[in-house]
Amino acid sequence: VGSLVWKLCATVFLPLALGKALRETTFNEGQVKKWVAAHNKPLTQFSNGLLVMVPFMKVSKTVADGSFQGVDVWDILLVVIWSTFIHIIFLGINYGGTVALQMEEAIQKSVVMVASSKTLPMAITVLTFLPDASGDKGLIAIPCIISHLGQIILDGFVASWWAERSQGGGTEGQGSEFKNLEGGNAGPVTEGQRQ
Repeated sequence: VGSLVWKLCATVFLPLALGKALRETTFNEGQVKKWVAAHNKPLTQFSNGLLVMVPFMKVSKTVADGSFQGVDVWDILLVVIWSTFIHIIFLGINYGGTVALQMEEAIQKSVVMVASSKTLPMAITVLTFLPDASGDKGLIAIPCIISHLGQIILDGFVASWWAERSQGGGTEGQGSEFKNLEGGNAGPVTEGQRQ
């Protein structure tokens, strides 16, 4: 476990901290932050493309080895049901927490949606560092992929229902609209974004 934590710190936390430090630096009038802002879309697409390649390679290797043939459709259905059930529990726990903390509705929506999501990139990162004795990593990646897709679909319905409920309740100005649900990122749409 300790070795895994150090590897995650070196591959996830350290690059994140370094990137954040570069963005916030005032060196050369903040050119790094300006450049990132100007190229945000291609950088995001490049990052997502690299993240997609990791589970693709893992699953492809499993299929090539013939290990995937032993997977039954009922096993996949069980993964769908179980991962959906767990995500609903996370949504309920986080919703209860935001109610207890009396958060504003706009903040409440963002916290509930984002905190309840377990992203595929982090799951694949942890999976990559697991010892080989833990099993076929391609097979282990399949439930991670299914769970991630299920979260996106379920969160879409939850966000849509919550937005309609807020509009029906007359909560104007409290962030009843959502933007960019993919990947679990939900947040209120600002006036500038509407235009």
